[in-house]
Amino acid sequence: MTVRTKMEKWKYKILLIYLICGIVILYPFMAIKYFETITPNVIALTYFTPFIVITTFVIGPIFYFKKVIPVDHDLKRQKKAGTISKRKEKVRHFFSIFMMIIWTNIILYGLTFSLIVTTNMLLEPIVVQVNEPILNYQYSLSKNGKKMHYIKIKHPTKNEIIELRVYQDYNEGELFTKKMKIGKWGILYSEN
Repeated sequence: MTVRTKMEKWKYKILLIYLICGIVILYPFMAIKYFETITPNVIALTYFTPFIVITTFVIGPIFYFKKVIPVDHDLKRQKKAGTISKRKEKVRHFFSIFMMIIWTNIILYGLTFSLIVTTNMLLEPIVVQVNEPILNYQYSLSKNGKKMHYIKIKHPTKNEIIELRVYQDYNEGELFTKKMKIGKWGILYSEN
């Protein structure tokens, strides 16, 4: 098997992994109509991010030198032709590892956030009726120009302010009334 063939197979595997990660990350945003955004962020940052960062800093360079370098046809060609100096090669390795660690952290954080939101609804949720005035309404535009809406209300069972991602415009002071569920992670959500 040639180096180019190995590289092609390796690229397809990585693209498949990216596709699966993208589907998992997007799932809660497509399947769950209303959900709390601050609590999953706090859970992910508190309990999972240190593990993610440490793991990528340890495994990232090992993966790069054992899996990426052997199939990097461009680097081998440059070495053979003598067009890359040792210094340029080291800078290239450092930059490649740095970018790989950054993007892996972003992808793993997105996976963690999405899996927290998704697994929240799996085990026997508690049904609650939310009748709370909207304390704050904000929206932002996505890259595609789609409006994303966020409201802040008082949690129906805890004495704290939460932020919900919603799918329509609201006014501050308007009463937000909805039958919702509290899942296993304690996150408020509704599928419809």
